[in-house]
Amino acid sequence: LTVSTGALSFAFGILFAVIVLYAPAMLAYPVRAFMWVFMGTPLLLQLFLIYFGLVQIGIDIPALAAGIIGLGLHFAVYNADVIRAGIVAVDVGQTEGARSIGFGKWQALRYVVIPQAIRNTAPPIGGNLIALLKESSIVSVIGIAELVHSA
Repeated sequence: LTVSTGALSFAFGILFAVIVLYAPAMLAYPVRAFMWVFMGTPLLLQLFLIYFGLVQIGIDIPALAAGIIGLGLHFAVYNADVIRAGIVAVDVGQTEGARSIGFGKWQALRYVVIPQAIRNTAPPIGGNLIALLKESSIVSVIGIAELVHSA
């Protein structure tokens, strides 16, 4: 559960960070609002809304999928904020240097900026993974037998 959720939260964290920083306002503002809501609500409420709330509108998903989605989105917004800060911390000269040798905006971001941002944000991302491991026990309330429950 922790491994799959960690990978999901990292991938969506990069996606959300890039959208917030580089996408047009019409796309960036809803993502910011989504991040604000997910940071401001408890994980237990999010899990209940995903698992029990989606059933009310006709979407029935298994408990494991609801747990992965809930934990993944919850930690994706925190990873996105960390990665956004890491991208902003990369010196603008790095991007200008990449652009001067012929890279496009997205190539410079992909090959120059994001690798440096990931290296800068490895410690806080590691802290988020540890928090994810600790918080994964809360999915037992929606019926998933996680590590502690299985032992």
